[in-house]
Amino acid sequence: MKKIFEKINIANILLLFFLVSILWFGYLIRTITHTDIPLDYDPWWFYRHAKEIIEKKDYFWDVVSYFPPGRPYFVDGYSFSIAFLYQIFSKFSNISFEKFCVYFVVFYAIIASFLAFLLSYYLTRNFFLSIVSCAIILFSPSFVSSSIAGYVDSDVVYVFFTYLCVLSTLIFINKVENIKNIKDIPNIIPHFVFLAISYILFAWNWNSAYYISNIFLLSLFLLYILTLIVEYFKNKKLKIINKQFFILLSFIVSLATIQLFSILLEKLFYPYLSLPKPFDTLISQIELLIKGGLTYASLVNISVAELQKINIFSDEIIGRVGFFPFFISLIGMAMLILERIIKRKSISTNEFFLIVWFFSSLFLISQGIRFSLLFATSLAIFTSYSLNFIFNFLMNLAKNFKNIAIFFNSSFVVAVLFALYFYIGQANEYAKGLKGLEINENWRNALDFLKKNGNETTLVATWWDPGHIIAGYTNLKVHADGAHCGWNDCIPYNHDIRIQDMGRILSTTNETEAYELLKKYTYITEEDCRKVKKSFPFFNESICNLRINKVYFIASHDLIFKFYWPVYFSSCIREKYPNTEICYTKEGIEEYFFKQKHAKGKQFIPFVLNIEKSTQDKLVYVSYQTIHDQTVEIPIYVIRKNNTFVAILRNKPVERFVMEGIEYFAKDAGYKEYEKFTVFSDPIYKFGNIPVYVYLVDEELSNSMFAKMYFLNGKDLKLFKLVFSNPEIKIYEIDF
Repeated sequence: MKKIFEKINIANILLLFFLVSILWFGYLIRTITHTDIPLDYDPWWFYRHAKEIIEKKDYFWDVVSYFPPGRPYFVDGYSFSIAFLYQIFSKFSNISFEKFCVYFVVFYAIIASFLAFLLSYYLTRNFFLSIVSCAIILFSPSFVSSSIAGYVDSDVVYVFFTYLCVLSTLIFINKVENIKNIKDIPNIIPHFVFLAISYILFAWNWNSAYYISNIFLLSLFLLYILTLIVEYFKNKKLKIINKQFFILLSFIVSLATIQLFSILLEKLFYPYLSLPKPFDTLISQIELLIKGGLTYASLVNISVAELQKINIFSDEIIGRVGFFPFFISLIGMAMLILERIIKRKSISTNEFFLIVWFFSSLFLISQGIRFSLLFATSLAIFTSYSLNFIFNFLMNLAKNFKNIAIFFNSSFVVAVLFALYFYIGQANEYAKGLKGLEINENWRNALDFLKKNGNETTLVATWWDPGHIIAGYTNLKVHADGAHCGWNDCIPYNHDIRIQDMGRILSTTNETEAYELLKKYTYITEEDCRKVKKSFPFFNESICNLRINKVYFIASHDLIFKFYWPVYFSSCIREKYPNTEICYTKEGIEEYFFKQKHAKGKQFIPFVLNIEKSTQDKLVYVSYQTIHDQTVEIPIYVIRKNNTFVAILRNKPVERFVMEGIEYFAKDAGYKEYEKFTVFSDPIYKFGNIPVYVYLVDEELSNSMFAKMYFLNGKDLKLFKLVFSNPEIKIYEIDF
């Protein structure tokens, strides 16, 4: 008790107030959205399943997603956590479940950031710099965007449990390092229990949980090899069994124990539980590394913008993680490594892990912006460790000059606070822009229409992105969503099959073909039903008797800019038609899309309105297209002739021009790449009554099902009936 009171002084009280203030401001910037329902796409998945748990539905088989016949759902702990805490909280408050979910993620983020403070303090024993770690992750743009009020995604899970697992593992390893004889071994058992619980809870909440154990394995193995090399050059002999060997072995044994315990849990709760396991994850991640990354794992990943490889030093990366922590970490790492080399000092296990963690997460972010949060998580810890090292290094240089040391000490704190001030300010501005993640009025009206008019025999189909929102908001069955479903989970039609069919439905010019592709998703055969039952014993066979009578198909504005992908993914079906069986096999997909790379996309080309050149009688749209690595300006003129608009490209009239829902025709159409082409105007983005974008497309795209449904409001379509329309969304009913 005396020691506690000795530590209570003005400086520590101020630091505690600083920590509380940081956490409070983290809460404030995350509640800027004022939404009453989940944001964006993926959060609806966790929200919907948490709601099903509360309502005590049969949540082990998801009849809503990937119908027919639905998909297995091995319930993740995150949805259970939401449901469990809501049931406790609802006893003391009348808050709705929707509102609870909106704010649950905010508090989770704050607790995760506090764990960063604890981990940093364990490594540095510096209260102030530990607060800096807390602030860096709490206000990291990548973390703010994935934990803002309403974003009920699992990103907060892996931030929280990454810090918990790193902390538990470092404590365990450090205890193993201090073992002097066999009598000390029982002392590490409590720390192993802490480590095991941390990893199993992480695995229960997130299917890639053991990525952090793989980084530990890599760092311990590399440190062991480095120790052997140094020992050889020092003494000209190899000592295979040394302290680093025992540390590596103890961690491997710990993971093996966790692997066996996870298998035991699955046996006890078969067939409802599927836990990721450390060595299974290690093997699968090595396979992905050899094959070329996540895009090879699933066909749909090719189109995920966040999985495209990027330059790690680009502005996009800096914008996601912040210049201050990125710069300080690089400087600190360089100084740390140089100091150890020059002074010939051995690097500690903790330091070596931090370096490997930094470079591993840096490699991950180079594979796609989706991994920016994993990088930011390591960056927050490494930044405080770097600052601590830089501070101690410079203080040692100034220790013989008392006045200089005092000045440097004060200046260092002020400089860090100044950098944090700008870092937090940028996070605040970034948070304001996240209001765009809210579901807008056009989509809400469309969802309300679906909810009102759909029933248990209704299927909603569109491109896969909005699937989670549609399922969560309307509880209607969806053709596909963002929860990837592979060959072993979705029988008979997995994500790779459905994405090709949906691409073909949108891009084909044949309405009957689109109708037949949709028709196959209105039922499943008895043979397919038996296959599902064989793979999943808990599957309710009565679902096989449920036939879809009505399909609602959505053609939405966002597909204009995504249209490259429907054309791309339908390449195999288009080329092989009508003998398309090979396109639906795993071998055929790998051969066509990955090995031969035959797939090609095609998109609507936007022409941006140049306001300054617009007059009452002439509008000028300009597109900057890249042709043979050269940027070329292509103007298109829309001229008023006898009260009729005529579109002209390169002094030749366009065959068909659509503006304000009215078609205008001109003769002698021509362009060097196309015999015929069409210009569609954008119905949403306008300058007054003038469209800000127009789209120049060839004859195939202008006659595609998407163009007919979205731009032409279903003109000449017989099987697809327009039943709902606003500028952003068109809903068609197909009667089966």
